Amino acid sequence: MLIRTPEKVLKEIPDYFTIPNDTASLIDIVSHIQTADLNEFYGPTATRLLSIFRANHSVNRLDESLELLTGATSNPRLFSARNIPPLGERKGGLLFFGNSPVPILKEAQLQLRRYPDADEIRLSTGNHTADFLNKFIHLVGLDVANAKLERTARRPFGYAEDIDFGNIRFEFSRPDRTILSYSHLSYGQKRLLAFYYQMAFNPSVVVADELVNGMHHEWIEACLEDLNGRQAFLTSQNPLLLDYLSFDTAEEVQSCFVHCRSEAQEDRTQVTWENMSSEEAQGFFDAYQVGIQHVSEILRTRGLW
Repeated sequence: MLIRTPEKVLKEIPDYFTIPNDTASLIDIVSHIQTADLNEFYGPTATRLLSIFRANHSVNRLDESLELLTGATSNPRLFSARNIPPLGERKGGLLFFGNSPVPILKEAQLQLRRYPDADEIRLSTGNHTADFLNKFIHLVGLDVANAKLERTARRPFGYAEDIDFGNIRFEFSRPDRTILSYSHLSYGQKRLLAFYYQMAFNPSVVVADELVNGMHHEWIEACLEDLNGRQAFLTSQNPLLLDYLSFDTAEEVQSCFVHCRSEAQEDRTQVTWENMSSEEAQGFFDAYQVGIQHVSEILRTRGLW
């Protein structure tokens, strides 16, 4: 099999195979390339293909409640590790399939290489294997965060073996060493944890519904700062989220806001989406520069919310 771009052959995989009558998917191909890139979890070729796959298929969404984490803590198969033994001149290796943050998969690969029969995968901010949880414990005043994934199944796959891991469990310790489980967290803390868990999935895109639900003001500000240049799609019926936006020009105001209006047309309602007019954007920006009103207040007083 050759994987090509218009410019060149990215990689040749002479021994790539699929089950008879099965179709090779892009994610399968990417996972197979991992075995050839032993020096890093996703080699350059795999990273390029995986980014294409994610861009054209799905991006994990932080929902308005706790569905993301509820699913993760109750799913016995968050990911599968396919352990392929060496066969002749063919190298063995681990392939990963599933829906888990990349830091978890990366640590799973390292641990399973050392302990192929491991009953669980453990991560901790204490030993820097769960760094994606560092900001969470800092914001809520905890000392250490641990995550554990159970091995839930083993089954043959041809001459290889698939090993399922899931039912992720979070555990936290306070500075006084008392232990908290996920169930001990408040609703707002769980929402904050879900945000950083979701952020670990994708380094370039964030999709979040009702981000401010249950969040302390400092946490909202930290979440927006930690977007770190990602393209963000945030929805909210709470104007509080907008108060954390900043603007340098009226043109930026005009390009950032999209106003939705419902207009009655004969026997139906037409929904229209449009940017502010130049006059509306300039009026907003003038009021914003004065610095007396918050962004949400300016929008409301000018009939834009």
